[in-house]
Amino acid sequence: MNAFEKIVLNTVEDSIGSFENSIQDGWIDEGELTREGLFNTVRGEVVAECPREVRFLGNARIDEICYQAVDSFEFRTW
Repeated sequence: MNAFEKIVLNTVEDSIGSFENSIQDGWIDEGELTREGLFNTVRGEVVAECPREVRFLGNARIDEICYQAVDSFEFRTW
């Protein structure tokens, strides 16, 4: 994994971590999350926070990183 991919992965993991915290704190019900909804949220975070990395890696690789992280989310409801 190169440096750009690590930056993107860290951003995705931070975003997913905020969802984990929200679930544990009772702000979000686990049943409210969908795979696509979580993907769209973390993908949006990456685009907003990592524009250089998105340009370098391309949309397909960014999507792959985001889906891998979303699929490893421990509170999966899908």
